[in-house]
Amino acid sequence: MRSLRIIIAIAAFSSLYASADQIYQVNILSGFTATQPCVSNCTEIVTASFQYDWHPDLNTSPSEWANIVPGTLWVNGAGLLGSVTGSCCYVPDGYYISLLDAGNDEIDLNFSPSGAYMDLWSCRSSSCQASFNPLPYQYVGGFMFDQTFGWSEVTLVPEPSALLLLLPIAGIAWWRRQGLFRR
Repeated sequence: MRSLRIIIAIAAFSSLYASADQIYQVNILSGFTATQPCVSNCTEIVTASFQYDWHPDLNTSPSEWANIVPGTLWVNGAGLLGSVTGSCCYVPDGYYISLLDAGNDEIDLNFSPSGAYMDLWSCRSSSCQASFNPLPYQYVGGFMFDQTFGWSEVTLVPEPSALLLLLPIAGIAWWRRQGLFRR
């Protein structure tokens, strides 16, 4: 009878849906080519990889926000603007990460479950202004120049099923029943 209760409990727990938030993996490569005449080193290439936790939030607008999973953000940028770094981890007003270079030029990495892209949001350094001005769009707070070329991939990170999480417990119970574990 006790065995039957254990089997029923395992079956009940294994059928539960894991209610964790959805975690997505983002891989992206973006390039920005100078819009002004340039002799050499006329392109900035930025690559990034990270995971984020997608949270529905019914009390704010937008109705969802993201949290970068600590330790997963990797950013590499080289070229016209020099090296680029990213900050982490809470993204309160939407779905973007600000990436900055040494001249404080800002490239925004925009992401959602449906895709990712980058744009050059502001040019503060003289090399950026000489290479990209006049930018095609100007917004309050900065400029915007969409990536010239790029590639991105956003995928849902699979979660282990509840049954897999219970297998070690079932194994220990079986070993104990067989007499392999003794007090």
